[in-house]
Amino acid sequence: MHLRSSQEEADTKIIHHSVDAVSRGATEITIHSANTDVFVLSLRRYPQLCSNVRFVTGTGQRHRVINLKHLVQALGSTKAEALPGLHALSGADITDNFAVKEKAT
Repeated sequence: MHLRSSQEEADTKIIHHSVDAVSRGATEITIHSANTDVFVLSLRRYPQLCSNVRFVTGTGQRHRVINLKHLVQALGSTKAEALPGLHALSGADITDNFAVKEKAT
């Protein structure tokens, strides 16, 4: 159902698995990733997830737990849905500048 996809990227597959888990009755999801792409995609797909979604990011002993519900509420649905487009232009792993404007490190 939600797992049918031509995507090969693990980033997208993590979100597909999360949506599938919710469709099968999961009431709590914890997504672990240090990748900003997964974070942005999880915010975009939050309406398809359960209300209790935590995103755990960081490496080694330094981890941060982010409650997506609070963040999506603060952003609003329109901004949360627009994030992947902005991220593709300015925040992707391989993009270091846009229109000759470099990203701040």
